[in-house]
Amino acid sequence: RRRAPRARATPDRHGGPAAWTGAIRARRAAAAAASADGSETSDGPSGTGVVSGIPALDDGALFLDDLLHGAGEHPPPYPFKSATEAAARVFGGGSARPDALVAKRCLFLYYLLDAGAPAEGAPASFARSARLSPRLFAQTVAAAALDDWDSQTALDEARALVPKMARKDLPAKFVAALVARGAPAAALA
Repeated sequence: RRRAPRARATPDRHGGPAAWTGAIRARRAAAAAASADGSETSDGPSGTGVVSGIPALDDGALFLDDLLHGAGEHPPPYPFKSATEAAARVFGGGSARPDALVAKRCLFLYYLLDAGAPAEGAPASFARSARLSPRLFAQTVAAAALDDWDSQTALDEARALVPKMARKDLPAKFVAALVARGAPAAALA
């Protein structure tokens, strides 16, 4: 008997699903630590300059957590093992409310970015085909960068992006996340 080929995990920058899951846990812990009370500055787990004592607007939840909860009442487990699994879990069920559909599109885009796809590649192509506005695309790119607590490169990308997105309707969480990541000057630019 021939076996059906197993679905392969999409190559990711984390080194596989287990390492990616560990990275998500570490990000959540870093975000929670940054939202805790206190006034000291620490170097965090990777020396990225986490600033403690800045109360987060949402108890230190990642942008990822906001997208997962916005996608429906029962958020899918993250990370996904492949783009196929991501599409099935994100778009295969849950709420069809307009705001949930936008959150689902942004969640899939976030997944592509978190997997390591350059923003101008598959993520930009998906955003165009899903008819995400340039504003939502930029916010999702910035959210993925701000959630990546282990990457100085991601922080530098967010430092450049967030001031360009500054408008009165920009969620304050972007500014709070830059401050929590030790970039208050960029938050106020």
